[in-house]
Amino acid sequence: MNSRLAEQARQERLQQEQQLTPEQRLVAFMHHSRLVTQLFLAGRAAATPRVSPVKSNASQ
Repeated sequence: MNSRLAEQARQERLQQEQQLTPEQRLVAFMHHSRLVTQLFLAGRAAATPRVSPVKSNASQ
C-alpha cells in the first residue's frame, strides 16, 4: 500500500538517478558506503558493554 506522494517521490528519484554520470554514481555510492559504515560502527559501539576501571586495593 503506497501513497501517491511516496510513489511520485520514487519516480522522481529514479529519473534523477538515470541522469547521473558514472562519476556521480560512484561518488554517491562512496558517500552511501561511508554512512552505512558509520551507522554500523555506532551500533556496534552502543552494543559493547562499558567496563568501568576497577580500583585496586593492593596499592594501599
